[in-house]
Amino acid sequence: MKKLCSIAGLLGVMIATVFGQGQVSVINYIGLSDPNNAIINDTNGSPTALQGGTFLVDLLYGTSSITQDAGLALTFHTGSGAGFFFPTAITLPGGYNGTLDFELVVWQSVAGATWAAASGGNPLNPSSSYYMTHNGTEWGEYIFTLTVNNTSPTSIAQGPGTLVSFNLVPAPEPATLALMGLGGLSLLLFRRRK
Repeated sequence: MKKLCSIAGLLGVMIATVFGQGQVSVINYIGLSDPNNAIINDTNGSPTALQGGTFLVDLLYGTSSITQDAGLALTFHTGSGAGFFFPTAITLPGGYNGTLDFELVVWQSVAGATWAAASGGNPLNPSSSYYMTHNGTEWGEYIFTLTVNNTSPTSIAQGPGTLVSFNLVPAPEPATLALMGLGGLSLLLFRRRK
């Protein structure tokens, strides 16, 4: 009887774990002319909608800061569907329920088959020099906050405050990154002196 109770208890925990996870729909197309459609374009100088497998999409997330990589490599539709990637649904491990920070990243597949590979093994802190030496010249990202619940899937393009349209930017050269870092450091020092 004790064995049966412990098995039943274990099953109860397993069911609670499975159904206690937040499901997220990774999508940027809701419907024809829907205001929540979030088209993704090439760089600002050439606002052409991305299409095919030349660019890939991944989703990063976390509770108080972005710490997790969903490990996606979604491709884009072609033709009239250009700018919209093929959607998928993911289940976040760990029973996420509540407000999460998300970052949608888009990169060139020539630089790596996954965002982790393209970013030099560190998707949360990408190496621009690594990306550029692997033939990547531009990438894009959009950071937003979203409330995930355990009862129904949450779409990343469901309404205000979620994913919106954005363009890619040229990958910053290492010298540019160094200058940006020095500029930020000098601002911090200047602020401390006041």
